[in-house]
Amino acid sequence: MVYTLLKFLTRISLWAYFRRIQVTGKENIPADGPCVFVGNHPSTFTDPLVMATSIKRPVYFLTAGEYMGKGIVKGFLKRFFHMIPVYRPTTRPGDAHKNTHMFSACYAHLAQGRSLLVFPEGVSITERKLKPLKTGVARIARGAELKAGKKAGIKIVPIGLNYSSPHQFRSDLFVNIGKPIEVAKWMQGKSEQEEVQGITDGVAEGLLKVILHVEDAAKENLLDQIEWLFLDRLASENKVRPNDQAGTFGIRKEVIGAIEYFEKSDPLLAFRLRQQLDDFFGLVKSKNIIIRTENKLSVSAKALNTFLLICGLPLFIVGTFLNWMPYRATWHLNTLFTKDIAFRGSMTIATGLVLFLAWYTGLCIAGYFVGLSWFTLAIPPLSYLLGLIALVYKTAVDKINHRANFSYIMKSDPEFAAVYNSKRKVLVEKLEDLKQRYAQLNVA
Repeated sequence: MVYTLLKFLTRISLWAYFRRIQVTGKENIPADGPCVFVGNHPSTFTDPLVMATSIKRPVYFLTAGEYMGKGIVKGFLKRFFHMIPVYRPTTRPGDAHKNTHMFSACYAHLAQGRSLLVFPEGVSITERKLKPLKTGVARIARGAELKAGKKAGIKIVPIGLNYSSPHQFRSDLFVNIGKPIEVAKWMQGKSEQEEVQGITDGVAEGLLKVILHVEDAAKENLLDQIEWLFLDRLASENKVRPNDQAGTFGIRKEVIGAIEYFEKSDPLLAFRLRQQLDDFFGLVKSKNIIIRTENKLSVSAKALNTFLLICGLPLFIVGTFLNWMPYRATWHLNTLFTKDIAFRGSMTIATGLVLFLAWYTGLCIAGYFVGLSWFTLAIPPLSYLLGLIALVYKTAVDKINHRANFSYIMKSDPEFAAVYNSKRKVLVEKLEDLKQRYAQLNVA
């Protein structure tokens, strides 16, 4: 009961934190039977929250023992948050012997047809990259399968967490659930080491299919630059809508493949492209240009946007009024106490959940005492809904401001506009040529 309630509250907190959440591949989740969900780990505590709320089945988390405390706190987390402590030799070498109990608990859960949630990288680093996997998942799955006489039918399901910016409020999230891996198929009478390595390699292969994997920071920066400049054109050509994160994910995968191909086949061309892109984006940053697309809105689109802004203004004002206090308090507390950016997103979600829940409870109590009676029960969902509308409204206004700022810069500084348009045209033509060459390669 407590787990279900917390899962519901966490889900609505995630809906508020992220601008868009899209989950694909739910059909790949086994309806029942023992299962181990594995995912990449770019955002500390946010990742398990996202995965648990994306999966209908209850899951049990393998959690670093140093985060679980002791005594009553540890018992509470194990019982109501479904946490199983694991002690990493790198952080708690003196407690590593306790992992025997962790393995026993995992075997027992899987034997009962339950599911586990594990991050096999063993560390959280904000990169669009899969780090080398630990063998713990393979040893757990293999051990449980052996205990059941190779009849348990344990499956490992890879889940890719693809954030547009994991620690930024109102960013996008694409959860990509891959096809399950049957553990028994990797157990063909080989040595324990070979079977464990085989399962681990299979998990890595499954995860690489559902995430964006970029080898180094330089390539990631190149990917970001190409996206900013060329993604809208690629999306339009492939008939991918702006809010279709699955389609955009496929395009990004192709761009990464093209980057890797040209850097290997023609490193001089890749080097010159990097130089041109760096030069262009130095120009962009000098004027603080944020807008990614320069497509002009049609007259009808402008009229519709104006109409929606006028009609939505009262809702924005009310939504802001009802949610301003906990919103500002959450932001202020995170600014004061969250110095490590890797924890900022997860702390915002956790702090916001507590503060907004307390605030809505206070509004209910105040409403009851002023005579609203049972109508006070409508205050939390109504305040939440109006708060979301206020956030959407603010995002729309920000986009309009970015477009207006870009238009002002281009009109007020014709010399800059000429250089900007010239460099942009050359780069777009070059990227279009490279796209054609890579497409022909794929056809061949």
